[in-house]
Amino acid sequence: MSPAVALLCALGLFAGSTVKGVAGIGLPLVAVPLLTVLVNLKTAVTMTTVPIIGSNFVQSLQGGRFPHLVKRFWTLLVPLFFAIIVGTRLLVVLSERVLDLVIGIAIISVPLFLHFSPRLRVTRAHERWANPLIGIA
Repeated sequence: MSPAVALLCALGLFAGSTVKGVAGIGLPLVAVPLLTVLVNLKTAVTMTTVPIIGSNFVQSLQGGRFPHLVKRFWTLLVPLFFAIIVGTRLLVVLSERVLDLVIGIAIISVPLFLHFSPRLRVTRAHERWANPLIGIA
């Protein structure tokens, strides 16, 4: 990768990080499409992994309730861990064309869902069965 492409990739990650910093979400929704102009989709997804994990970790530490949140949401985190393994495997084995389609659908549907959906809330009473489903999704 040339220094110019690396700089442009860094700017794409910076743009995604800026959106996440302002809105609390959106790093991959902004960074992945920008990066795919410069590199293939698998590389773009790989390049966003560390910034996403890092920013999510920082967000989880804000407010000083990290241990409480882990205890409360462990039933979400365990299935999420396995979903990440499956997703990583799919990233390796699926064709670039299929991945482009999946990422394209996600990039279009997530903002539409966030814009048009009602405020969804999961009550504590429903967390026991809803968290594992959310972790897999």
